[in-house]
Amino acid sequence: MRQDRAERIALIEAAFRIANERMSAWEDVPGDVAELFFCECSSLDCRQKVPLTRAVYETVRSQPKWFLVVPGHEVPDLEEVVQRGDAHWIIEKPDRVTDIVEGTDPRAEQPGPDRAEADELADGIGER
Repeated sequence: MRQDRAERIALIEAAFRIANERMSAWEDVPGDVAELFFCECSSLDCRQKVPLTRAVYETVRSQPKWFLVVPGHEVPDLEEVVQRGDAHWIIEKPDRVTDIVEGTDPRAEQPGPDRAEADELADGIGER
């Protein structure tokens, strides 16, 4: 398990992203209907849900360094809020954890060395 705080937080947030990607593959929902996704914050115990349309979810997923969180769930000294919505914010991870967030991205062509650990954490997150 990683000891560096920024790396550990990135790995937890990556696990929530993996859990959301698993759920998003379950069913095909019309693009204008909001679905509930896990907050992808740094708290492994957080189970708050964020309502997003598929289009907004795809916007978040378009950048491996972006994650969706409930407003106020960002870590100000480690993340930057790049977009604020009513029920969600999009945060960007710092460059120092790029290898982790890119390597754990479920949409990446080649998984990185941290992917197995992120998958294991995602297994414990649960289903919607």
